[in-house]
Amino acid sequence: MTVPLEEHLRRHVGGVWHPSGTCRMGSAQDRMAVVTPDARLRGLVGLRVCDGSIMPHIPCANTNVPILMIAEKVADTVRREAQ
Repeated sequence: MTVPLEEHLRRHVGGVWHPSGTCRMGSAQDRMAVVTPDARLRGLVGLRVCDGSIMPHIPCANTNVPILMIAEKVADTVRREAQ
């Protein structure tokens, strides 16, 4: 018995994806951006976002390193502003 290709793929192929860009970072002129360039959430005082959701574009590679870099940059900004 031959299994149709689409059925075989649905049964045996899985996807892994890393959601990003759901809380887009950008300038005040970017209507789709809800996070400022210094990672502050617009409209809510005292909250910053520092994960993959602030990336304005989905990267074409694994998101681990860019997210680590985002977290380091935001942490440096928070530390600098606290001094």
